[in-house]
This record gives sequence, structure tokens and C-alpha cells, in this order.
Amino acid sequence: MRRKASLPGFALAWLLASPVKAAPVPAANVWYRASDACPVGADFLAKLGDKAALARIADAGDHFHFVVTLVEKGGETIGRLERQTDRGTVAVRELRDADCSRVADAMALSLGLALQPTTDGMELATSSGSVVASPALEPAAQSNAVENETPVAPVAQMPKTVDAPPTHSSAKPRSEAVLSPRPTPIGSPTRGAFGIQVGAISGVVPAALPRGEAFLNIENVWPSFSRNLSLRFSGVGAFGSTSTVAGSVDEWLLAGRGEGCPWRFGSERLGVSPCLAVEFGAVNAKAVRTGQSALGAWFAVAGGARAGLDLFSGLALEAQLEAQLAPVQGEVVAGPVSLYQADLLIFQGGLGLSLRLW
Repeated sequence: MRRKASLPGFALAWLLASPVKAAPVPAANVWYRASDACPVGADFLAKLGDKAALARIADAGDHFHFVVTLVEKGGETIGRLERQTDRGTVAVRELRDADCSRVADAMALSLGLALQPTTDGMELATSSGSVVASPALEPAAQSNAVENETPVAPVAQMPKTVDAPPTHSSAKPRSEAVLSPRPTPIGSPTRGAFGIQVGAISGVVPAALPRGEAFLNIENVWPSFSRNLSLRFSGVGAFGSTSTVAGSVDEWLLAGRGEGCPWRFGSERLGVSPCLAVEFGAVNAKAVRTGQSALGAWFAVAGGARAGLDLFSGLALEAQLEAQLAPVQGEVVAGPVSLYQADLLIFQGGLGLSLRLW
């Protein structure tokens, strides 16, 4: 007896034996921001090589999986790769180098290693040393994280420091996620510089006096208040002589100075900052003919503007102009004769150089 196969049964057997084609892996959306000297988005994706098809530059309004930023500041490039999943977890890698192209190559390598297909679109690979910021991450596993790659707590939107549109994910952060400190925003590391400034001050005596200043400047002191707040602490000196009816009078001024500049306007390399300052010290006048001298207190509050230009290798040029209000007006007398008196409103300006220390 022979059994004849039916057509439906043959069709079912053919379907089961046919190879099943895998669904194509969707390209990850990458929000890309870079300084002028760094590669544009298309050139950056080209560095992915055979994985370039796994990523695309995100348009405004797109849900994005990765954020890549290459920002030049203070003679170096800060590169950052940020990853946000639909679960709201974020992984971060940050690199620094003087050459933007080298930072871009490293960021492209990290992104290429991170482009692994998962049910959530893309996920950061752990075999290459990247960090997966997952709610299930155990404390023991966190100790194996690579330096400069910091898992952070779930967030509902991307960090404010990245110039990107909000994601459209409706998933809520999971309450059992591991809590970690939020990374420092790009562009706001605390920096210190030492420098000198030379110029002139008018109004202390009838003639302008040469003025010098040595200072320590600290930038980005309080990022949560202002991303560009800088503080300056300095020693100030002015020396010179002036002619009076009683002959020449030598005068010097020595003071300590504190200055704050809460904002900066302009580009990363060239900017202008409004500043407020206060000075405490002493001023002395000495008659050359008789040798008599008079010592007095010096106090002034000042407001002005300072312009800075980054040159190279942490060296910067600056120019400053300000007006000072001196409530205690010192008067120099010779017997019954008044020789001169300091002005209530004093002006000073100068040029300076600074070298970044850290």
C-alpha cells in the first residue's frame, strides 16, 4: 500500500525546511555635537567602518540611543559618549586629548563596540570594557567598571549639558536602579591659572601711577550656580611720584584683592566677563624734600569687564578696565597746605598673561 502526500502537508513541510531570514537590525540614532575643528557627523560615522550601517545621525525630534559630544576647551578636546535606553539608564565614557581627531577615533571605537543588537534597540557591550548601567547591576560588578565610564541613576531625559532634544520614551525609571553620582557636565571642569597684569591707575594722586598685579584665577568654581563663575585672588601694587607745590611726593599703594566674574560671553577661545572686586590695603605718601611720610588705609570696591583670549598650551592673554569707588579719600598735606586728595572715583586698566596650572 502506498500513502499519497496531500498538498497542504507538503506546503507545511516546505515552510518548516526553509531558512528563516533574520529581521534587519535597526540603525541606532546618534545625536552628534562637535566643535568646528572636529569631524562633522558624516565623517564621524565613517570612522565606524563596517559598523557604519548600524548608526545614523539623529534628526531633531528623533528618539536617540547615543549622544556624542566633542568640545574644545582650554587647548584640549573633551569627548563624551552617552547612552540612554528606554528604561532610562545611562552609561557614560569621557576622554580628553589635545588632538580632536584622536578623541574622535576613540569615541568611534567605543561607539562601534557599543553597537550590539538587543530587544531595546542597542546596548553597550561589556566584553570590551564598557559599562552597562543596568538596574540589575550588582555592587560586585560595579567594581570592575573601567575608569572614566560612570553608570548613573535612571533619568527621565538626557542630561542638561548636552544640546539635544528630549527623548520620546515613555518608560519610567525603575525604582530598584543603582544610584551613582551624576557626571560633571562637559565644558565645566574647575581650572586654575597663575598670571600677572601690568597697567596704570589714576585718581590716587594727580598723575597716573604704574600698577602691577599677580593673581591666581580659578574658573568654573560653582557649576550648579553658574557654569562660568570664576574667582581671582591677587596682590596689587602701584608706585610713582607726583609734583606738588611743596616738591615731589613719592607714593605707593599695596593691597590684597578679591574678584568675582559670574558670567562669560563669547566663544570658548575668546570671551568677555563682567566682574566685581574689593581691595583692602595701605597707601603711603612721602615728601622727597623733607623725608616726612604719611601712611593711610586703602579700601575700594570696583566694577568692570575683563576680556580673555586663549593662545596655546594653556597660555591666555587678557585685558581689563574698571572703575573703583574709594569711600576713604586720603588727603596729603604739608603743614597748613593741602597738596592733593585722592578722587572718589578711580579708574584703572591693564594687560596680562596667565598660564593654566590645572
